[in-house]
Amino acid sequence: MNSAGYVYDALGRTTTVPAIDTAMTSGGNVTVAYHSTDLVDTITQGVRTTDYVLDVTGERVRSWTDNASGVAVQAGHHYDGDEDSPSWTQETAGRFTRPVSGLSAMAGIFDSGSAEVDWQITNLHGDLVAAIHGGDEGLSSTSEADEYGTPRDPQNVGSQRYGWLGSKQRAALQDLQVHQKERFQGDLAADQENELERALPIRRVRRRILDGLPRFQE
Repeated sequence: MNSAGYVYDALGRTTTVPAIDTAMTSGGNVTVAYHSTDLVDTITQGVRTTDYVLDVTGERVRSWTDNASGVAVQAGHHYDGDEDSPSWTQETAGRFTRPVSGLSAMAGIFDSGSAEVDWQITNLHGDLVAAIHGGDEGLSSTSEADEYGTPRDPQNVGSQRYGWLGSKQRAALQDLQVHQKERFQGDLAADQENELERALPIRRVRRRILDGLPRFQE
């Protein structure tokens, strides 16, 4: 595995990911800072930064601020138990989203902005690969991720919260650049995120970094 360009801190946590291993190579290197609990604090690529605030347990994301639009916007998760998958997410002051559970996993996502449910279609791996918006006749959208969880369509990077392992509410985007790429190199391995509430498109990043991300969305 090529490790050129990666930087680690004294605790072995990845603090820099080279641009070539991100989903947005034109954005430059990605830098990551951590909370004392090893969960992600901030992820930055170019001028975009996502800043995560943990809840009182210190083990899951409570809210985050992202300046992707040029203005800092805050969103927050609300939980109904001890797990790290949110019951609903306050996207803006006047809009929220809520996962709709199916028999074994997430079946859809309700958006108060449209008052509609986006019904999700998953593959055997648990990835969300297509959606039907409200009462649309046929598929409204499709998506695909590579073996690292990075969206194959660049337009989905940083904008699609649930994709790779989305049926389990493993957030990919989480709204920033590491879009749920819950993968880091080497021993940074294993599910996160979901964090990646953000979605900083990072290609081989895994758990340690993404463990701080929420599994939604952003």
